Amino acid sequence: MINAHTHKVMTISIFHNMKSYHQTVMGAITSNYMMDDNFATKNSIMSKLRSTFDDVFRENVEEKWDDIKRELNNAIKEMKFYAEYS
Repeated sequence: MINAHTHKVMTISIFHNMKSYHQTVMGAITSNYMMDDNFATKNSIMSKLRSTFDDVFRENVEEKWDDIKRELNNAIKEMKFYAEYS
């Protein structure tokens, strides 16, 4: 959550940047979540997501990357963005 409500221009800018980045990440995930990892990680966003999983979570969770990769598609589609500026 980002609270930039006192600066309308900033709020609008952050909102649009977040939406744009979300669309970029969603496109990468949607295009690659069912692909073999050798292919999927050729995409820079998927590669970063995999690296983050390996570095931060792999040893602390029982789920495997392939399970996480499939669920990312559902999760990213459920994300919603709201901005209140008046």
